[in-house]
Amino acid sequence: MPGSEARVIAAQLDVQRAFHGLSLFKTFLIRSGRKAYIGHETREGWTGALPFYLFWCDACERYAKDYPHSFPEKRYLSCSNCSAYHRFVPWWIPLWKLWHLLRISIKYSSWKRT
Repeated sequence: MPGSEARVIAAQLDVQRAFHGLSLFKTFLIRSGRKAYIGHETREGWTGALPFYLFWCDACERYAKDYPHSFPEKRYLSCSNCSAYHRFVPWWIPLWKLWHLLRISIKYSSWKRT
């Protein structure tokens, strides 16, 4: 499809612009398969700025740039070339869930005693 080819080309140009001026450390992170924060951006029609990340997509074997989608517990990045989902749940979410579970269980045990 001509429209999707143009979208992929535009996405690759956007990735190339994002790579320009990136630190060596962030370039290393991306090339080693990690996701690297590149800054906040605002797009047309948006009310605020969102964080953007560069990452390697294994599905289409290209670099991609995207912002996190969904709630923190189910967060993902979408490849700008092939639309594949890449899990992007922050490392602290399991700890946060455990903390809330412990708080609830302590409240329940103290309520049960009274």
